[in-house]
Amino acid sequence: MNKTVAVLIDYSVLNTFFLRYPEHGCVRTQERLGQYTSLKCGGTADFFCDVSTYEGLQKIVSFCCTNGALLKVLGNGTDVLIKDGGVKGCVIRLTGKPFNALEQIDERRFRIGSRVLLSEILCRTANLGLSGMEAMSGIPASLGGALSLNAGAYGERIASLVESIEVMTLQGEIQQFAREQLEFQYRKGPFDNGEIILNAVLVFVPGERKKILRHALDVALLRDYKLPHGYSAGCIFKNPSDISAGALIEKTGLKGIEHYGARISPKHGNIIINENNAHSDRILDLIALMRSQVKDRQGVDLSLEIKIWE
Repeated sequence: MNKTVAVLIDYSVLNTFFLRYPEHGCVRTQERLGQYTSLKCGGTADFFCDVSTYEGLQKIVSFCCTNGALLKVLGNGTDVLIKDGGVKGCVIRLTGKPFNALEQIDERRFRIGSRVLLSEILCRTANLGLSGMEAMSGIPASLGGALSLNAGAYGERIASLVESIEVMTLQGEIQQFAREQLEFQYRKGPFDNGEIILNAVLVFVPGERKKILRHALDVALLRDYKLPHGYSAGCIFKNPSDISAGALIEKTGLKGIEHYGARISPKHGNIIINENNAHSDRILDLIALMRSQVKDRQGVDLSLEIKIWE
């Protein structure tokens, strides 16, 4: 019987590059990735780096492409569960100035780096009397993460603001896509081939500053009222077309169930809270239970909204 043999990748070339040229990024060894996620659990990565420049990013992308290494980009970490065994590959964060830029192009248009938080974009645009971000008030995501899953709420989606997106391909090439070239879907962004979002141009609508700020505050208060507090990754499953995943899970009677420090929220059936230093495996147990109970009792296959990394 054939056995799968794990291929060990030597990251010393990358380590040497970033030690020699620290302006391009900072390598962190044996860094537990859970501290960078909202669930606060998970293991280490084979290679982890905070990337500061496009050149540093291209160096990593080229290395991973040449050596067949897995490459994952960690944004604000609010929709990711990292397994206890960590990630067998390369994990990076885009932390430098190019990825944190928030540049106003004209009265309505901004070029925004992928690392910028939605809350920062909302604050900047709302105070200028520009509408478009209010429904996303309180969503704890970066722009890159929001674009990658077409984040939104209350009938609004980030896709509606996009004029163009600039990405780096897994071959290290920088490409720009106009809105008409991009296909967004419910909880799904337009890129399927590992493209790394660098920035996007968003277009906003002029409005009355006080009304925009009031709307944003109302949405934030409503979100705070509806959603539980604590360490979570938000909704675990996507909503089926005709009913919410939370309602389906509530019908199974699973709300409030605790499992080795992880609990299905008593307030929202589609959210798991890490209450007491739960391991990722325990959260995965609850995810499997939720999915199987909904399938067995109601015949609905739930699809994951969060990402699970290993």
